[in-house]
Amino acid sequence: MQHCASIVKNIEAMTFYFINHKLKCRTLDAAMPRITHMGNAFFTIGLALSIIFFGKNDAKVAGWQSLAALVSSHCLVQLLKLLLRRMRPFAALKDVNILGKLPKDPSFPSGHSTASFALATSLTLYWPAVAAISMPTAVLVALSRVYLGYHYPSDIIAGTLLGIISALGIGWII
Repeated sequence: MQHCASIVKNIEAMTFYFINHKLKCRTLDAAMPRITHMGNAFFTIGLALSIIFFGKNDAKVAGWQSLAALVSSHCLVQLLKLLLRRMRPFAALKDVNILGKLPKDPSFPSGHSTASFALATSLTLYWPAVAAISMPTAVLVALSRVYLGYHYPSDIIAGTLLGIISALGIGWII
């Protein structure tokens, strides 16, 4: 069992370094810090509130569902971060490329990935055509977190799943 855990840890480190080192270029260095902001609270909650305030009928429902998915998923993320306290890659690994201001909270799960997928999934439930833009954007937000040196691949996978599950769960309730 310990051997399997070691293999998984090595695969994760290799994947992290591939995204953080091998994909590194000036274009992504300029784009990723901007893309990552599309997963922060200001952007995701702001978009949900804009839909609520400016939308009509189903759009208002989609906005409320998005907001509920964001709030519920954020609570789960904060609870898991508090319980698991995983160190960020830049604090635990050597030779990590870091761009931007260093986050101070624990690494697991990625809140930006969670929020971007909660929002993208919620909007897709109401407007399936939006998935062509919202889902690739959410994927880019998640990948930006590894590219910037803030998260491990498993952090963004967990965040992705939490976001999708939160949106589907809220969608089922509403």
